[in-house]
Amino acid sequence: MENKIRKRKVRSDKKREVRPHISTNHRLWVHRLSRILDKPEGDTGVMLVIEALTSSSCMEFFQSYFRRPYQLNRTTFFPANRQESLEVFLLIQGERDRFKMKFTQKQIANVEEFQYALGTPYLAHAVYALLKFALMDDDTIQTIAPHVEPGLIRRIPNLKMRADQKKRTISNQNGWSILK
Repeated sequence: MENKIRKRKVRSDKKREVRPHISTNHRLWVHRLSRILDKPEGDTGVMLVIEALTSSSCMEFFQSYFRRPYQLNRTTFFPANRQESLEVFLLIQGERDRFKMKFTQKQIANVEEFQYALGTPYLAHAVYALLKFALMDDDTIQTIAPHVEPGLIRRIPNLKMRADQKKRTISNQNGWSILK
């Protein structure tokens, strides 16, 4: 008797998870934008990446990083004569965190084409490059959230207190009170 093994069908709408390392500042910016849009952080990140992927200004920016030609709609972007290192653009200074995003199969195929043009072996690097560009580009943020000023999202809070601020908070705790 022959054992017939059936292969299970893969769902056509199955999503694939990509988890790039991003800086904590970029994660904070995505969090602020997602709070304004009232969407989950992962969905907001996917929206930013896809918007950057379809932007011609983004492809013109990455043209100096391309190792192979990349086609967007009817325009083909060829590698620049002087190619720059993608690692310099992707360098994360300070703390970093993993950021989970789920893409559809069609979106993953488009990002993989971009990854191939960049010549990077990791899909997460291509996704982080697109996300970083999208967060730095005012037009991309305005496309995602037209009513939001990009400066509000990029404002970095000062997490470290200055020495004189610490002294004031200590003196106010031990100082006078109206109720005494």
